[in-house]
Amino acid sequence: ADLSIGIDYSSANPPAAAQTLTWKLVDSAGATNGKITGFSSPSNNNAFVQDGFATGTLTGLSVDQKGIISGLFDNGQTQELFQVGLADFLSPTGLTRKGNNLFAESAQSGQPVIGTAETGGFGSVLGSTLELSNVDLAGEFVTMIQTQQAFQANARVITSSNQLLTETVNLVR
Repeated sequence: ADLSIGIDYSSANPPAAAQTLTWKLVDSAGATNGKITGFSSPSNNNAFVQDGFATGTLTGLSVDQKGIISGLFDNGQTQELFQVGLADFLSPTGLTRKGNNLFAESAQSGQPVIGTAETGGFGSVLGSTLELSNVDLAGEFVTMIQTQQAFQANARVITSSNQLLTETVNLVR
């Protein structure tokens, strides 16, 4: 069965000639062939895909080991949105500290090498995890003990000075 539709473009700006489009939905054997033809020029639409899902609103995000951030939608669908880029430096200790756990490139750090997780020597990304403290706990304990011992030593000096002054005052009496 052929379906013909006439389209009138005379009210368009600028006006155009009328055009007839014919959709041949079945062939002579009665089978569908998946072709749509316009008489001005033949065309085929052999691959038409419709996902069939309703419009969805973003409800959550997830991150996989490759740094791909996926959106979770309320219609049950998950779509990959983008991928986190990673940077490596020849000398990471040469980065300039900007505060709030931010660092910037410097002459000492060298140029960044940009890549993605699990490629070119880059590690993987751990989604849904919290970073542990980046403090050297052993070093901080050593510093704390040294500070405490220095405080005790200074307290002894003050106590000794106080005792000497007390003895001096008592000698004069």
